[in-house]
Amino acid sequence: MVLKKILRTKPVLLALILAVSAFLSCGCSFQVRSPGYTTETQTQSAGEVQTPEPTPSPVPVHPPIVFSVPESGAAEAYMRAQLCAHVGSIADVFSAPNAVFGQNAYEYRAIAGGSISEKAVVFRFTVDSVGFEFIINAENGRILKKQISSPGAFPKLMEDAGALAVLKGTPYEELRTAAGVDPYLWMSFVEPGAVSDERRYEVCVWPDNNGQLAAVVQNGIVLACEYQPDDAVLPAAAADGITPRVPRYLKAEPRNANDKLSKYEPFKKYMSIGLGKTESEVTALLGAPANAGTDGNYRVLSYEYSDPEFAGGKAAFEYYFTNDGSASLVMKRSKALPLGGEQILGRYAPQMLSEMSLKVITEFMGDDPLETGSRSAGSGEVLTEYSYVGFPASVSGIFVKSGSAKLCLMNEMFTLDINEAQTLYEEYVLPVDGTGRQAPEQEIRIPDFGVTFKPFTPVPIIPDTPKPTPIIIRPSISLIAGTPTPKPTPTFVVISPGGGRGTPKPTPEPTPTYIIIPSGMLD
Repeated sequence: MVLKKILRTKPVLLALILAVSAFLSCGCSFQVRSPGYTTETQTQSAGEVQTPEPTPSPVPVHPPIVFSVPESGAAEAYMRAQLCAHVGSIADVFSAPNAVFGQNAYEYRAIAGGSISEKAVVFRFTVDSVGFEFIINAENGRILKKQISSPGAFPKLMEDAGALAVLKGTPYEELRTAAGVDPYLWMSFVEPGAVSDERRYEVCVWPDNNGQLAAVVQNGIVLACEYQPDDAVLPAAAADGITPRVPRYLKAEPRNANDKLSKYEPFKKYMSIGLGKTESEVTALLGAPANAGTDGNYRVLSYEYSDPEFAGGKAAFEYYFTNDGSASLVMKRSKALPLGGEQILGRYAPQMLSEMSLKVITEFMGDDPLETGSRSAGSGEVLTEYSYVGFPASVSGIFVKSGSAKLCLMNEMFTLDINEAQTLYEEYVLPVDGTGRQAPEQEIRIPDFGVTFKPFTPVPIIPDTPKPTPIIIRPSISLIAGTPTPKPTPTFVVISPGGGRGTPKPTPEPTPTYIIIPSGMLD
């Protein structure tokens, strides 16, 4: 972070140096007036040597990163696609998107914990059974991000990419030298509001047989790096609001603890109470609430049940009534995280984008969503919350019925892990289904960016292509008070390669192991 601050300060320092230099060299004469002396202009004697003007510190210019390119015409086109260019620039290369999501409620954020966002949509393409996604500004069609959404598109580059442990601040060239091969470009993105790619981040990956090394690079400096095993669920990294976290692939998550909650007697009572019931009818069935109060224009009754089988030792159910004479139930919500059994992570909530059908979501979350909430929309529609519960989180989508389909409006989560609560769609990638199909109930509505896409012909899926799907929207994140899940401390076998920085420790042959240390850290 110190390095990043220095780099950002250099233009200011350079401007100050240039301004002072210009002032000192403008040919001004100085008059010295002191008591007892005449006011004559003081001139420099013939033999005097002038102090040389300060030389501005050069702003480092890093050469562009060279990437390995998979043997695919679409991959080459993906590499050429320019960030901050109009989406029309890819219309002649990629077929019509087979899905467009987030048109009504998606806020693009490049950095978890950052306050700057941009309204955007997600264009999903499938070419030769490989998924490509472009995040587009929803108002002007500017490309904000591009990514390849199929891990199978990246062949192996290294025998043991996990042998490299790379510290933040490492020059990219040191990482490239240690890796010994150019990486693949997994994704590239800019910060919200950027109008050129000068604020571009590049995510480089070096796959091996068991996972991949992924690094976020900007201006020739590694900002974040980690090895991502294929068979491990890594805890969410802490978010600093300044540096992007390393993105990761997700897998379909059909397991959950919905069955445990659905058989819970208090939940059965909760499900039996429909919207429109009066407050007196609810209290007649459930008894006196644990808490009663007001929330804006609503009166809220909360029922809590002590139970060690649930996070926090209790399960809670809330009922919202109109704060008038009718006292009519207009919303109800379940807040219960069953302990034991299957784990659910908050990172799955951002994968539920607006315009995504419940059918699509069940393809990666499982086909047994649990109805944990409902609310009246005030115009006759009922919004239904479908959830996947477990520990330490419950992830949900709010749906509205549209014809025979149920379409997502937004996502929500309850979680005990603050780092999971800050997860973004941009940080987690579910592999896209190579069939290129979309939910048949959903009609693609491409925003009017003045783009005409060519007709799209789906390509048959190749065997063993990872099962895939969806995405996010404006999250409404609520946290249940609790202790964040402790995170394991990574350990590395340490070696400092070359340059005389550090003392090497012997490493068993034949696999070399390195820790790459930023230049100057050990000088």
